[in-house]
Amino acid sequence: MHLATYLGLLHTSLNTLAEAFREVGRGHGDEPDVEHTCSMLAGRLDGQVDALTPIVERYGEHREQEPDRLHAAGLETTRSGGVGLLRDLF
Repeated sequence: MHLATYLGLLHTSLNTLAEAFREVGRGHGDEPDVEHTCSMLAGRLDGQVDALTPIVERYGEHREQEPDRLHAAGLETTRSGGVGLLRDLF
């Protein structure tokens, strides 16, 4: 049964994406609405993780290394300026 594998992938991916939004928001807080929008999107993802928790508790999860690749090397630090923001969001 692969359900635990897919639940692990989904759980890790949601957390990774939420943290990426937080990083971009922190790094580009001087741009209008970016910090707020990124924070809001991260919060929505946190809500999805919360909704997923009972399912993970019931069926378990198997963590794969694959979602680690979602965190691009370029997001270790954010780029500066408007063009940097576009690149960070892409």
